[in-house]
Amino acid sequence: MSEPPIPPGPSPYAPPLAPPSTGTAQARIPGLLPPAPEPRVPTPMVVVFYRFYCGGIAAFGLLYAAIGIFIIAMGAVIPFPHGTDVPMDPAVILKIEGFVFLLAGALGTGLALVTFLLPRRPWAWVVHMILICLGVFTCYCIPWVIPMAIFWTKPEARHWFGYEA
Repeated sequence: MSEPPIPPGPSPYAPPLAPPSTGTAQARIPGLLPPAPEPRVPTPMVVVFYRFYCGGIAAFGLLYAAIGIFIIAMGAVIPFPHGTDVPMDPAVILKIEGFVFLLAGALGTGLALVTFLLPRRPWAWVVHMILICLGVFTCYCIPWVIPMAIFWTKPEARHWFGYEA
């Protein structure tokens, strides 16, 4: 009896062939190579609209902060009539209102701008959803936020972030 002929080509027991050289030496130690890049998934339109929404929230936050600074500055300049039935000094009331506007504007701008830096991870999908839901509390955002929340929960957007629930 003779042995079967050896098939041409590399042996199944040989180490895998290295990819064509790109001019840089790479180590072929298993487990130390970076993971293979994920296949390119097209960005869903709801993510594009969400980015515009975050830009608008940041712009309105800056507007609120500017209004707050203006109110604080005007509190010391505006003359108030004496003898009113206000329990506090009106200048102090304006400073408190200005500080509230400034704080709300800074918080809104900060939250909206931080969302541009979040990675495409499942927990980031949840953070974005929370920011969308917070938009319901501002009446001018309701026409955009409700449809965006509906489309945000669709499988395309969840898959783009890797959120498979």
